[in-house]
Amino acid sequence: MIGQFAKFVFFGAVNTLVGLSVIFLALRFLDAGALPANAAGYLAGFMVSFVLNGRITFGQESLSASMFGRFAAVYAIAYLANVVTLWLALSSGKYLAEAAGVAAYTLIGFLGCRLFVFRAA
Repeated sequence: MIGQFAKFVFFGAVNTLVGLSVIFLALRFLDAGALPANAAGYLAGFMVSFVLNGRITFGQESLSASMFGRFAAVYAIAYLANVVTLWLALSSGKYLAEAAGVAAYTLIGFLGCRLFVFRAA
């Protein structure tokens, strides 16, 4: 499970780089507004995360629409946990609170993917 988590974190960095690249390219070359560029970048990163984690981290031979729906649900919950954790931890300082929120998001994302999204058939 440690190796799986390491891959998951690595692909999190990859999807972040992809998302930011799409955002910056849309802003620079497509003259997109900030919100459409941001949405395009997040969508690209989300798709990269779904494919790389599904196929490589969790070893799925094929991906399905139902997996994608579960993936989206897990990340909605992970984001909510991030916000709640951030809010609860703000009294500890904003930087520590942000780190705690990212930790909650990552842990819930990983466990949700492992146990719910890409569970073994």
